[in-house]
Amino acid sequence: MRYLAAALLVSCSTACLEPFSNEDLLFLKSLPTRNQLELGVPSALNHCTSEPSSIYYVAAATTSASLNAGVYAVLDLITEVAGYPPTKRTDDARVWGPFPGDDPNVEFKLTVERIHTSTTVKTTETSTPAFVTELFHYTFEARRDGPFIKVIEGVYAPSAELESGMGVILLNFEQFYREVDPQSEERGLIYIGYDNRFGEQTTQLVVDSEVNLDTPFAQPEGLYSYHLSANGDRTFAFVFKDTIEELTPDNASELFWVRQRYLASGEGRAEVAATGGDLGDAVIYLTECWDACFQQTFFASNLPDIPVVGTINACAGPFRE
Repeated sequence: MRYLAAALLVSCSTACLEPFSNEDLLFLKSLPTRNQLELGVPSALNHCTSEPSSIYYVAAATTSASLNAGVYAVLDLITEVAGYPPTKRTDDARVWGPFPGDDPNVEFKLTVERIHTSTTVKTTETSTPAFVTELFHYTFEARRDGPFIKVIEGVYAPSAELESGMGVILLNFEQFYREVDPQSEERGLIYIGYDNRFGEQTTQLVVDSEVNLDTPFAQPEGLYSYHLSANGDRTFAFVFKDTIEELTPDNASELFWVRQRYLASGEGRAEVAATGGDLGDAVIYLTECWDACFQQTFFASNLPDIPVVGTINACAGPFRE
């Protein structure tokens, strides 16, 4: 989205000096933030001096960093645009723009609408349903010599504290690439459900990187689920397609399932399974544990040529079963 930085520079006029009203702030609270959506795989503690040796901790850290980076770029954009006062206000809506980018044929617009309703909402698999009387619907749109398309669309259901709630977001990088900016590096679709009520955080993503816009998410390439408990324990699970290059012939992608559990200290355990593709009906299982510095303490699999490392008793107490 190379046009957007310049768009922000030219969109600010004397209106940037206007104060935000309390109602403005209510609409702004509906927009997602990094903290609400972060896949927060733990980082090494300050006393850790060695690079992590845990295979699946490193894999999860790399995966979460990649997903976070793509989502953060969008969230930072929304935050920066919404840092300016709205260009239009009504009782139940705020609009920023339209404003141009560095390409005079491209325009952008952010709209947040309040919807009065009486409905029950649940946005993740583990969310406790909640009855709500209002929702906030937002879109970030772009166009090039034609109608606006929705690059970002979401709905947020705030709790009584406003700082917490639950929502869903659709990131439509694919249509932006096809209809607005063919130079954009982002492709595909990402659907996100999140819930940060009760002092906890749940974020679930579906990634469709090889998109048929007529049948979106028909065959997604990845499913990701992250949960941070109030006590600091975490779970990060994901399913994705990839190839095992050591398999011959290497003609098809295998399906991988990974489940990781972390204590607040950082100690953890991963269970991994792979099947399908060139494996056919065969299933590969792997288990790994690590300490608070993400050093491997236990590793075992059902592959005959892979030696066992350590014993299950080297895992943290809750992970020895």
